[in-house]
Amino acid sequence: MQLSYCHAKLSLLLQISQTRLGAVAILNSGLLHSIKVSGLFATDADLGVGEFQPFYIYFHTLTSPDIGGPDAVNQHYRLLAAVMRVICAAVLSRGSQNQQTLEQGRKFLSENRLSILAVLKKSAGLGNTSGMSQQSIDDLADSFTLLMSVTEFLEFEEQTHQKKQAKVYTAFT
Repeated sequence: MQLSYCHAKLSLLLQISQTRLGAVAILNSGLLHSIKVSGLFATDADLGVGEFQPFYIYFHTLTSPDIGGPDAVNQHYRLLAAVMRVICAAVLSRGSQNQQTLEQGRKFLSENRLSILAVLKKSAGLGNTSGMSQQSIDDLADSFTLLMSVTEFLEFEEQTHQKKQAKVYTAFT
């Protein structure tokens, strides 16, 4: 019951985030910080390990019985996909010219590398996907890919890596 209530709230946030003013309000409200604090993306749903604690999504508490049973992994990935749709809509609505929003998106991606890697592996068929809905994994992988593309995450990371390598000094004797 509470999980469907949460999905309804996320649907409302998705509608709001599709406008420029709504995206500004959602991003300024601390959405990305709340997601980070919740540990939602830090949890390995397959193993049931991570920093997952009861998390808050805009004044609503989900407790462990909400995501449980034989369909727990699917429910978890559906929730992640719904959250990612809100993030992607907000970043897209702000536009590619808004550097602050792009930075927020890049920071979110860099903080959740392991989760992204796990989802992309499963989407490519490399991980254990038995008993999971491939649709929710593919939706989540598409959202991660969209956010990486919009924020130019890979290009930014490559530039950062090249700058770090350029700062390495070699001493010749």
